[in-house]
Amino acid sequence: FTARAVYTNNPYSGAFRGYGNPQGTFANEQQMDELAALAGIDPVDLRLLNCNEPNTVTPQKFRVTSCGLRQCIETCRDRVGFGKRKKPYEGVGMASMFHVGGGGRVYKSDGCGVIAKLDDFGHLVLMTGATEIGTGSDTAMAMIAAEELGIHLDDVSVINDDTDVGPWDVGIHASRTTFIAGNATLMAVREIKDQLASVAAEKLGCSADALLWHSGAIWCASDLDRSIAVDKLVRSMHFREKGTMMVGRGFYDPPNEFQNPDMTGNVSATYAFATHACRVRVDPETGRVTIVKFVAAHDVGRVINRSGLDGQIEGAIAQG
Repeated sequence: FTARAVYTNNPYSGAFRGYGNPQGTFANEQQMDELAALAGIDPVDLRLLNCNEPNTVTPQKFRVTSCGLRQCIETCRDRVGFGKRKKPYEGVGMASMFHVGGGGRVYKSDGCGVIAKLDDFGHLVLMTGATEIGTGSDTAMAMIAAEELGIHLDDVSVINDDTDVGPWDVGIHASRTTFIAGNATLMAVREIKDQLASVAAEKLGCSADALLWHSGAIWCASDLDRSIAVDKLVRSMHFREKGTMMVGRGFYDPPNEFQNPDMTGNVSATYAFATHACRVRVDPETGRVTIVKFVAAHDVGRVINRSGLDGQIEGAIAQG
């Protein structure tokens, strides 16, 4: 490639939404179309011949585990009508991408810390350095914690605006926060859960493995008439001799690799894939482009917050 630096009078700007990926993907996908034309191959077929597959290692040493890229491409091909006869002044295009989804180890550490505290009223506080920058990470962490402990989402708060309180996090980048801060949250909450389970099992007269956690209470699976509210259990553990604080800690550093000087290495613990396809019509007199149909297919793994996911994808389509 050839690069040229150009002086402009634009104001200073910063990184925004997947920075780096759109630029690289634009170049890659343009090249795929040019290669397909030179080889006389349908551009979709060329992509299918070369798409990532599950349980493979790429030339850059990325270890791809789950991968739905082929299904994304086929879905877009079928739903946008790629290859079907086009009306006058109509065009159709397709582009695919992959992105880190299990962290992105651009520093020696890719970890995040969470401290969880459960109070007398059954309210859980998560203290972390994972900052909310509009991506919904606070909500995702709260949802993970609430589900694990069987309490209501309203009973979880996330504190991440005070570096004197929150534990260390490497930074908000590389689509890492839900995965890494979420795992750290699970670790912290499970530490509290283990403490509660031993006391709850004793009070309910059943084994810790036979407990059910939901609706802000702990239940005996073999006899649902026996239960105890989480807040009541916490108070019983505080107000006694040799009482115990309900505090848990978690620090999650994902199983990914810092890349070698030759830019190889499994930089992420898992990867996300997507394909977008668009059919457009151009007015030959004005040059105005109208979108006839747009299809986006994403392999995102397990969804934590469905409304957040929908908003992220729809926002990306509009901005793109």
